[in-house]
Amino acid sequence: MINVGTSTKPIYILAEFCTLLPGQPLKSKLMGNESDAMIKFACRAPAENAQSITTAGRVLLHVDNNPLLVSFANQSLCVCVRVCVLTNGL
Repeated sequence: MINVGTSTKPIYILAEFCTLLPGQPLKSKLMGNESDAMIKFACRAPAENAQSITTAGRVLLHVDNNPLLVSFANQSLCVCVRVCVLTNGL
């Protein structure tokens, strides 16, 4: 049984009728090997991240199969960032 309501007004559904979608947040404690894998993935080099974006990212975002994005398919994805400098007082 899965509570899809709230704690004050529960609505229970059998788990067999539910489908978990990939990428959903997990609110339970990770196992040691799962934590290790997450940390290793988060600490990858920029070149490895760029490789993931241009290969697996294209597939996950359906860049090549989307007629609206086909004109951008051979361009790199760009993300603007801001670097914050910490001072001793923070």
